[in-house]
Amino acid sequence: MAGGDVKDYVKRSESLLETSSQMNENDVGLKLIRPLVEMLGWDSYTDLQSEYSVRAGTTQLRIDYALLEESTPAVLIEAKGAAVSLNEDHREQLASYMRQTGVEWGLLTNGRSFQVLRLTSEGTTSMQDTLVEIQLEGMTQDWDIMNVLSKEMVVSGDAHQLADQLDTRKQGIRELQRNKDNLADQLTETLVEQAGDILQHEIEVEVTEFVDDLIQSLQAEPSDSEFPTTADEILDKVGTVLPGRKEEQRQKRAEIVLSLYKFLRKQERVDKDGMQQHLSNKRPNEFDKDEFERHWVNYVRDTLAELPRVEQPVRGATQIWRYVPPKLDEKISVGEIDEWILNLESIVAKDVESAARQRAMVQRAHDYLQENERATKDELEEVLPPYTAHYIDFEGFWSSCLKEAFNASDDLYKPTRSHQYWYYTGGNGEKSQLKLDVEIEDWVLKQDISGQDRTIQQRQSLLQFAYEYLQQVETAKRYGFEEYFRENIPGNTGQYRNFDGLWSYLIKDGLKQAPGVDVIQSGKSGPTTYEYRNTDSDNR
Repeated sequence: MAGGDVKDYVKRSESLLETSSQMNENDVGLKLIRPLVEMLGWDSYTDLQSEYSVRAGTTQLRIDYALLEESTPAVLIEAKGAAVSLNEDHREQLASYMRQTGVEWGLLTNGRSFQVLRLTSEGTTSMQDTLVEIQLEGMTQDWDIMNVLSKEMVVSGDAHQLADQLDTRKQGIRELQRNKDNLADQLTETLVEQAGDILQHEIEVEVTEFVDDLIQSLQAEPSDSEFPTTADEILDKVGTVLPGRKEEQRQKRAEIVLSLYKFLRKQERVDKDGMQQHLSNKRPNEFDKDEFERHWVNYVRDTLAELPRVEQPVRGATQIWRYVPPKLDEKISVGEIDEWILNLESIVAKDVESAARQRAMVQRAHDYLQENERATKDELEEVLPPYTAHYIDFEGFWSSCLKEAFNASDDLYKPTRSHQYWYYTGGNGEKSQLKLDVEIEDWVLKQDISGQDRTIQQRQSLLQFAYEYLQQVETAKRYGFEEYFRENIPGNTGQYRNFDGLWSYLIKDGLKQAPGVDVIQSGKSGPTTYEYRNTDSDNR
């Protein structure tokens, strides 16, 4: 396939995605997948079948697309909308189709990212592996790898050879990662024997960075060409942002920036002091704090901010610089951002990408609450991706951004002293009413029930619900109320963590004030019995 054709495909696809960022999976298939499979040598009319149907046991599978070789599926394709972030669930969905149909090759894509899956057998077990992930912007450089799914290679069997090479590469990288400390020690020992102990510190620093750079370079996909790896590439990326009267001076400064950029990519989060310490380790006595400050103000700070995937701190935030790797960016991204999140004052990032990621994190947290109805701060920290924008940790992100965002939402309840849960109530409070079809009586309305307005309404409904249950059964103990509530109450319990809280803070004493209810205590510590007597004094 000519490189020009691939470039045209990438350019056209990027234009389509820019104008239709919310493109659904049908459009992704029509506008992005069909042209791709044609470039791979498949005929989109005779070889490509949409909604491919196959029976697996008693299940009828409907697969988005199948590439057929003489009416037999050779590659399965699963399409997702352009705004959908590909994740492990999507990969498992495609892998399940591959296992059930015995098809060896698979492609998972949202039009922006392309993941090639391979099905292998180990003994009697079928195993799926993600061979490679290719981004649209890197398709031109990665085309030789993408060719593993070409009709020529799949039909001839040559795809297996390329896949084996990719597997061997991945295994080699894993071995290097596992043994990098031993490798660094051995290299250091060899070099020190040659150069002498006086250079041991410098050798240790350089060898450690060399091994890290080697692993990072091997891990990089060809599409990672956007990342500068030499001083000249730094100069090409930043242009006049990096000052210097002489080319020699600019070259030296570019080497310093490159060293910090590699360090930041490795660590992902570094503060200014950490960068100074890194340079001091590499060049002892050359970068004390005063000297580093001069370099920092003159060119380091502004140049770093221009490099790919680097996010600089905002004013007033902890001074953490962040490198955002593509994998993490994928985990952060979401589909459409709600209007109220777009207008949040707690989004303080000054560059567009950082602000977009902060909004995406807020959206993911809100989506989780909407799906699960409630969550504590600790639970949100557990489920959110490990991205904290310009804050040193989740605590900073929570205090300065996420908590403020939740407070601005009109469909969330914040915690009170009695619980630590944030609750999703629905924009119009539908969920907050718990779908209880009860008419609240005057005696309930007169009870001193704490909470926000909607919370009070919930709790009044729950107390009324307990009272009507007692009217039905006439005699009940605590466990009877609990069983009835669990069978009939959908979702949360008036913002109490569980029925224990609901009983202790609301029902136990609230029923004592109910008309026609007698409370009988069995001894000092025995179970309390509630009896309802239907009398004319009932003020219902």
